Amino acid sequence: MKTIYFLLGTALLISACKSSTSEGSQSDESNEQAEVIRAEAVCISNGVPVREEPFRKAAYITSLNLGETLFYLGQSIVDTNDNRYEFYQVELSDGKVAWARTYGILIDAKPAAIVSGTPIYKRPDLVTKTDKEFIPVEFIAVVAEKEEWVEVIGNGKKKKGWIKKEKITLQQEDVATATLASKQLITDGEMNVEYIPDFLEELPYENTQFALYLQSILDQQVGAAVEEVIEEYEMLEEELYE
Repeated sequence: MKTIYFLLGTALLISACKSSTSEGSQSDESNEQAEVIRAEAVCISNGVPVREEPFRKAAYITSLNLGETLFYLGQSIVDTNDNRYEFYQVELSDGKVAWARTYGILIDAKPAAIVSGTPIYKRPDLVTKTDKEFIPVEFIAVVAEKEEWVEVIGNGKKKKGWIKKEKITLQQEDVATATLASKQLITDGEMNVEYIPDFLEELPYENTQFALYLQSILDQQVGAAVEEVIEEYEMLEEELYE
């Protein structure tokens, strides 16, 4: 009889251990899944609407700015009343959970900026060069990396491809300057030089590499203008003494 009780007790103990191990394993799996669906994301367009529910006519909360970072929470829903509208569930930087239009969000991406002009390549190979390029101070989002290359997407997804990693910066103030410049100074990949003075006057980051770069453009323009005036004066002086 004692032997039977001993065997029953042993069986119950083994069963309890298995149950505890199984629950612990399930708990670990749940935690891993929760971590997987909270992915870093970047807003690639300015003014992306954010709403309380995943519907076009749901209550408006705010809008996302170009370059703004957030978290994607793993859910994507198409508006049942209008299938042209798809929404991601996101967590904003202030902790607010809401729904944002998918067209302006890149998942598993990080904000960056171009530090020097570079051609865009179809793939991470120098022989795949295209006729498109990024200019200094343009905002981009990095979506993949491979050795010395990064795959990037530009403002509004108008340009994308591979460039050398050395051509970008991830420094926060540089990226912030680039987001402002992409909205105020750069149009269709061209720098609007006439707007630089006002831009620099309002820029809160005075000593960043981009502020210095933009100031150098103005200095070059002033220098060129002075040389032109001197040349005109010398020509006029020669005419007077002939």
